[in-house]
Amino acid sequence: KLCAVSGVSAVIDLKSIPLSKATAKVLATGATSMGEIISGGDDYEILCTIGPDAFDEFNRAAQAAGVAMSPIGTVIAGESAPKWLDAEGKELPLTRTSYSHF
Repeated sequence: KLCAVSGVSAVIDLKSIPLSKATAKVLATGATSMGEIISGGDDYEILCTIGPDAFDEFNRAAQAAGVAMSPIGTVIAGESAPKWLDAEGKELPLTRTSYSHF
């Protein structure tokens, strides 16, 4: 949704997305999939974009504030749907791209 509103796309590295210990454990058992995790609606992180020229400064400020930061991908030109890449660099097709309460 962030990309669509901004008129851009993105490439997201799934292995870089931070997971809670409980989520990682459930994923490891095979009880759920990464696709379900990223589109299930139980968000617990703040998503933002940082330009390459501001990344180092943002990272220093986050560290100084004691806030963990996890780069998970790159914003790219274009209006196609973001690509979600697995650990082998293969695109993960999503059957559901987001969760809606309504």
